[in-house]
Amino acid sequence: MTLPKTVGKRLVARIVNDMAANGLEPDAKERELLALAEGLVDQLDGLRKAVAAEGPTTVLESGRVVINAAVPAINTTSLALAKVLAQVQMSDQPPINLTKQRASKARWRAHNIQKAQYEAGG
Repeated sequence: MTLPKTVGKRLVARIVNDMAANGLEPDAKERELLALAEGLVDQLDGLRKAVAAEGPTTVLESGRVVINAAVPAINTTSLALAKVLAQVQMSDQPPINLTKQRASKARWRAHNIQKAQYEAGG
């Protein structure tokens, strides 16, 4: 078996294989997310190669040192990739909604405080 050529295709192949190992298959939404992730990974690869070739900074004619435009693009693209991949279900466990989890913990904390005050006679 030969590996797909681009880093994006290799990442998607690894994710799909991991999903299959967990008895999962990407649905239509996840296939679209994986296609988007593939493009983002390929974009990141190009940006990183540009920084490697040109360096992370450039010296202007005035002598001022400026950051290579690819550096913030790498950061932005990495963040976008993380958000895309976070939406792909990699196991059969339901995803955790952190907002709901925090709200639930806050309710229990308030309940426990009231209970402790009641038991203390307050």
